[in-house]
Amino acid sequence: MQSTCYTGSPMAAAEATLKADLVARCRAHPDDDSAYFSSEQVARIGSFFVSLLFHNYRLYQHAFTEEQGLTECAAQLLVETPIIPSFEGAMPEEEWHAQQAAAAAASEAKRVAAEEEAATTAAEKRAEAEALTKAETDATRAAELARKPATLEEAVAQVRVYLMLQVMCV
Repeated sequence: MQSTCYTGSPMAAAEATLKADLVARCRAHPDDDSAYFSSEQVARIGSFFVSLLFHNYRLYQHAFTEEQGLTECAAQLLVETPIIPSFEGAMPEEEWHAQQAAAAAASEAKRVAAEEEAATTAAEKRAEAEALTKAETDATRAAELARKPATLEEAVAQVRVYLMLQVMCV
């Protein structure tokens, strides 16, 4: 069928070729796995070829028989290749691992020193706060002891405070 179209034969020759090929492959009761068609299948194949191939037969004939112009396009593409560095200054893997370990140890030592400094600063601030609190408490108690009691109950309370201070200082 295609060879008929390729050679530039008229459409009537293509129809006759298709008809002869389909009639040769037609059987009344073909098996499912055979290369033959039933009459209903031949009718569907014929209508397919009529709607697809014979409808545009002149177009196919022109495309297959006429020499077509060739259009060539060329494009240049610049590809930048990477610069491969020289390995002359490269260091061995063991040396690199040693350098990384030294850097890690240095950063760990710096972190530990910062933690110790922060702990020392915090302890100094706590000591200052405790000293300030103690000084304020002592000043308050001294002020209470220096004050003359107005009643007997206040005098007893002052003596108790004084005795407690004496016990705490010992």
